[in-house]
Amino acid sequence: QGLDIKLDKKIPMAAGMAGGSADAAATFLAMNEMFDLHLSMEELRKIALPLGADIPFCIEGGTMLSEGIGEVLTPLCAPPEAVLLVAKPAVNVSTKEVYAGLDRIPEEKRRHPDVDRMVEALKAQDLSAICALTGNSLEEVTKSMHPVIGEIEEVMRRGGALTQMMSGSGPSVFGIFRDAPAAQRTFYELKQTNIAPELFLTSFIRP
Repeated sequence: QGLDIKLDKKIPMAAGMAGGSADAAATFLAMNEMFDLHLSMEELRKIALPLGADIPFCIEGGTMLSEGIGEVLTPLCAPPEAVLLVAKPAVNVSTKEVYAGLDRIPEEKRRHPDVDRMVEALKAQDLSAICALTGNSLEEVTKSMHPVIGEIEEVMRRGGALTQMMSGSGPSVFGIFRDAPAAQRTFYELKQTNIAPELFLTSFIRP
C-alpha cells in the first residue's frame, strides 16, 4: 500500500528554514494516522533522525532546546507574542559550503546564542531579553558570500526590529517586532526595494 502525495510548499526552498524537514515531519505524522500505526512521538523521532537532524524537532513542534545532532529535545516556554517578518533574497545557499566556511570566520566574529540566559528569558517572558540573546554562528559565513543578507538586516533594524538575524544556514532573514505597524511598514519598504522577493509576516507558535 502506497501514497500519492501532492506537495504544496509554503516554506521557501533552500532558505535555511527547515522547509524540507517540515514536509518530511508532516508526512511521518500523516502516515502514522492514516495507516493506524500508533507510533509514539518518540518512535517517530527515532525513525526520522537518520533522514535529517531537523525532522525530529519538526515532528514535535513548539519551542524546544535541541541538543546532540537534533535528537535530544527539551520543551521550553513559548516566547511572548510578537510579529515576525521573514525575508528571503533571490539567492540560494549550499548548507555544505556554509559549514565548510565556518572555520574561516574568527571566533570573535561568530554570533553565538547564550542558551542558558535564553532559557531564563523565555521563562520570564521578556521579549527584549530574548531578542538581545539571539545568535547564529553561521551568519558571518553566509553574509560574506551574499552581502544582501546584511542589507535586509539593516532595513529591518531601521524599521524598529528588536533583533534581526539570518535563519539557519541562510539566506532567509527574520526580524522580531513588538508591534504590527512597524513590521508592516518594514514589509512594504522591503517590497519596494525588491532585495527580498519572498516576504512573510507571521508570529511565534504559542499553545
